[in-house]
Amino acid sequence: MEKVNRAYLNSIILKELAGQYPNKTIRILPLDLSDTKSFEILDSALQKQKPNIKVLINNAGFDRAGLFREMEPAVILSLINLNVMGMTMVNQSCLHI
Repeated sequence: MEKVNRAYLNSIILKELAGQYPNKTIRILPLDLSDTKSFEILDSALQKQKPNIKVLINNAGFDRAGLFREMEPAVILSLINLNVMGMTMVNQSCLHI
């Protein structure tokens, strides 16, 4: 539930930000970048729309409070999965269009 609420709030914030630039084309794609199916959705949208991307804001990522040595391996792997794999795959998808 927390992930859904955060994604929804981020979408609202990004839409408000996009509204500040009415003369620019800004596309917001709220995706769960910890889910590999999201890259298929992104690739499909990019192939369909064929946008001319001049600026990519790849705002994925999260962190956990606390000492690294006290983190569970599953938490560390989820951090790496989103912060490295998610960002890298979005960049790779956008370079293929």
